[in-house]
Amino acid sequence: MTSVFSEKAIRSAETFVLQHVDRWNELLLDNNGETWSQPRNMAEWTDHLAFDILGDLCFGRSFETKEPGENPLKAIPHAIASALKLFYPVSSLLYGEPSR
Repeated sequence: MTSVFSEKAIRSAETFVLQHVDRWNELLLDNNGETWSQPRNMAEWTDHLAFDILGDLCFGRSFETKEPGENPLKAIPHAIASALKLFYPVSSLLYGEPSR
């Protein structure tokens, strides 16, 4: 794990992260920021940003979930969160509460 979080590895990931964040900021601005934008669910927007960054870093390709339009992959971050809500109580029954 040390090599994954080395300074060289983090710096090489920086370009991917910056590209995604820059594009995400462009999408957040309506009308070039001249007027107020429509309200957005920022939890959903940040889920899509993180999912696209992880796709690019782990698989070499963005899932494009932050982009406008239909994309069946947009449901995956929510599905993962729902699954974790289900599995956490089940795992705590089987293995007890995690140590704090």
